[in-house]
Amino acid sequence: MQYAYLLSIVPALPLAAPTLQLRASTLEAIPGQAILKNSCPYDVSISVIRPMGDPTPGILQGGATYSEPLYHSTACPSPGCGGVSIKASAVGGGPVTQFEYTAAPDGNVYYDLSLIDCVDAPEGCVGHEQGLKAVAGPQCRVFHLDPGSGDEQQAYFVAENGYKPNAPVGGCPAGGGVAFELCAGSQKGRGVGRPERSVP
Repeated sequence: MQYAYLLSIVPALPLAAPTLQLRASTLEAIPGQAILKNSCPYDVSISVIRPMGDPTPGILQGGATYSEPLYHSTACPSPGCGGVSIKASAVGGGPVTQFEYTAAPDGNVYYDLSLIDCVDAPEGCVGHEQGLKAVAGPQCRVFHLDPGSGDEQQAYFVAENGYKPNAPVGGCPAGGGVAFELCAGSQKGRGVGRPERSVP
């Protein structure tokens, strides 16, 4: 009886609606370095492809970071042949998500995200299901591809962006370095809206 009385005098409290907690990426470039951060809860295979060199394969554990000095090609002077591609795939093989940069003779680093080799694969692109990100030095363009997004302003989905203007490539002084992230989370919780890629 006393228990029922207590329940009757306690006012009903409204239940708060559940909120989605979005993890904000804290990715930053480090001067003179090229970085790939694996924020996924799983390991990935990576292979670093440089011009005129053998691929450097390895496993990047979930939560770990790969770092190397920013690669400047001395073998070929034109910006088009001095690029590096850090390819990430599922352990054991599969289509690759590419993180690309070129430290060019003009003193800039050019960088982009490329899903051209994995976007149509049944397995999808490793890390894309939780977002991808690319950054360079201070005041440089940030590419942030939200989870599962097909935003062509943030990444390549077809070779050479289908030769359309405004390709999703950034350019910034090379001294600031460049950094990429797998499973980088979402920006949508911060009010950033983007057009979605139309799928034929």
